[in-house]
Amino acid sequence: MKKRVAAFALVPALILVGAIVLLNKIGAGSSEKARPPAVTLWAGEDVVNAQGNHLTIGNVIVTSDRLTIQYRATGTAFDAEGLSPAGQPPTQLSVTVDGKALTPLEGNVGGDPQNPFVTGDFSWRWSGGTPRHIHLVVTRILGDPNANWVADFDLQAQASK
Repeated sequence: MKKRVAAFALVPALILVGAIVLLNKIGAGSSEKARPPAVTLWAGEDVVNAQGNHLTIGNVIVTSDRLTIQYRATGTAFDAEGLSPAGQPPTQLSVTVDGKALTPLEGNVGGDPQNPFVTGDFSWRWSGGTPRHIHLVVTRILGDPNANWVADFDLQAQASK
């Protein structure tokens, strides 16, 4: 009889704990800052540098708080990683949008050392709105000083095509 009473008391406690966990999960989802919707504005720019290496812009993705450029770079040496000047990141990109320099947030570079290209994305703080002109300067990728490009592209012209 005592086992039956203990089991009977345990069931409501388990139901109560389950309900609290479920409410916390539902509540946590609504209290977290929702990621603004992303808009892919443009893709497909191919820029060749003095060494004959290509930088292909995959996408320019804009949200209300960030601008991200996805890219693919050929001729970048994986074994050059870490050879950047002291105190400098091995991959360095900067961007000016409509004449305003943006603050970098984060970036990723990856690929297979057996392939002659790397892929990556880089994000900058964005204050919202639709960018019209982007000036992108790639100083180096993975510490490779030959991985440098300068690209200018107009997003309005691409949107109207």
